[in-house]
Amino acid sequence: MARNTNQSVWMVAVITILFTIMQSEALPTHLELSIKGEEEAKEYLISQKEELATLGCKPVLQQLHLTELLGNDELLDRLFFPQVVAINRCLPQCSFCGRHRLGKPTGTCVPDPDGMVEKVFVIFSYEKNKERTYHKVTALEHTRCMCA
Repeated sequence: MARNTNQSVWMVAVITILFTIMQSEALPTHLELSIKGEEEAKEYLISQKEELATLGCKPVLQQLHLTELLGNDELLDRLFFPQVVAINRCLPQCSFCGRHRLGKPTGTCVPDPDGMVEKVFVIFSYEKNKERTYHKVTALEHTRCMCA
């Protein structure tokens, strides 16, 4: 019985602490922001619309770790450089497909099947005799995106 009482006291203490933290003014809530008039509201809406329109659906430069391309290649057992390169990709999290004026998504940004090319990267590694060797690695680069 004492064990159940201790657990109950502990649970009440935890719930009280969590409730106090949730009620604290130090934590921002999304509903506290009040707009001072229609003009201020319009400024926010225009800015949001323009930002979504700027995103659009287009390739974005991102980093690519070459270890992802090598699979089980013997190069993985050696130190090679560069280990990371830049490549264009259609990234849904960096784009917007939809009605930007309303902020309503209607699709996802994906690579256009006719807009992909093989991009060649050159990497180098050192052999046991300390001689530098060069290797080609290819990856699909997105040159065009589309909303689907």
